[in-house]
Parts: sequence; C-alpha cells; structure tokens
Amino acid sequence: MTSVGDYPLIDTQNKVYKLKQIETLLRELQTEANNTKSDEAEVAYLEQFENFIANTYYKNITEIRKRTNLIERTKNFDISKVQYLPPDMVYEISTYLQPEIKYATRFTMIRSIQQRYTGLWEVEYNLMGNVPKKILMDLVEKCNIYPTMSVRSKDQKEKWCRMIVEEIGKWNYEKSLTRTDKLLALHNEEWSSTTEKRIDKWYKFFLYIIVYKKYRVELATSIHNKTEKLNILKNKKIVVK
Repeated sequence: MTSVGDYPLIDTQNKVYKLKQIETLLRELQTEANNTKSDEAEVAYLEQFENFIANTYYKNITEIRKRTNLIERTKNFDISKVQYLPPDMVYEISTYLQPEIKYATRFTMIRSIQQRYTGLWEVEYNLMGNVPKKILMDLVEKCNIYPTMSVRSKDQKEKWCRMIVEEIGKWNYEKSLTRTDKLLALHNEEWSSTTEKRIDKWYKFFLYIIVYKKYRVELATSIHNKTEKLNILKNKKIVVK
C-alpha cells in the first residue's frame, strides 16, 4: 500500500487516499483473472491487463514529462532573443501566444484589485467611492453577472460592494505565484460558455469602473468649462456594448 511519508507533496486534500484507491482497483482487476475458466483465458486476461497498465503508465509519464519540460523552458526563456527573429516569425509567435497574452491582462487586473482592495471598506470607499450604486447595478446586469450572493435594487450600496468582495475573493489561490497558463486552464474549465466565463465578466465590469472613475476625475478638474453639471453627469448610466 502507499505510504503517506513517501509522497509528502501529494499528502493534501485526500490525494494519498486517491492513490490508495488506484492501488486497490488495480489489485482487484488483477484478482479478476482468478475467475477465468482456463489457464489460457487467464494468461490472455493477464497479458491484456499488463498492456493496459503499460499504456496507461507511458501515457501519463509522457504528459508529466512534457509538463515539467515546459516549466523548465519557461523559466529559462530569454525574451531578449526575440529581437533577433524575423518579423514574420515574431508575428506567428505572437498569434500563437495570443490567448495567454489576452488573459494575462485580465488576470493581472483581478490580481491587482484583490491585492489593493482587501476588504469591504476598501472596495466601498476607495474602489467604488465615487461610483453611484445605479451604475454598479447597471454594469452587473449588462455584463451578465450572476453573483452567488443575492442583491436587490433596493439594497444599499454597501451590500453591492460586499457582493463584489465575495466574488473577487473566488480567485484567492496564490495568484502572485500562479502562472498564466494554469490560470488559463482554470478559466477554460469553467462550466459556462466563452463569453459567459466569470473572469471575462468581472474584467469587463472593472474595466468600465476604472474608465468611469478616470473620466469623472477629468470632468471634475474642468467642471467650469462644462455646460452640464457634474452631479447630473456622474449618475448617467454607462452604455455597455
């Protein structure tokens, strides 16, 4: 049987139990050979079972080694060498890496928001301080966000911000140490369609919030040159396309 001490890095969240399950199932399949009616049938069964184990072994070992090699190549990659490549090759590489490049921006935004606004007070008064509740409501609807925490239109802004804190907290898995390819894999495993994935919705949401706040600051600095009052303009809904 598997010894916990032999695999200290796997000794988390019942992973060792899963290894023991694999051992038990393999042993049970091997024991099934005893139920065959003849020696020839038992030999044929055991040979097929051996082939199954070998094929499974080589398949998994190949995938593991590809993964470790990818990690090593990523660590040793010298981006300065790109400048010596022909433009067409650089274009092909950038096209190939586009998903990672695209989502690196999105993951970085969520990371920075999580790290900078660590609680309800920071979200409500710093991140959303100058953002009216009706704009939050409109963006949640337009971005097709369906939060697990129930919020209604009559609820105070504080509850809307609490919902935001709860939702962005779902990415709390050591993001500063997680590679983009792993985050992208988690993103792709989500149950919803490409346009409905949680990271896409909240990236769009926060992007509009950041742009709105920047736009509002610029208006406030030149309010005397505007024909429309800021207290009217700031409550206008953002058109989300």
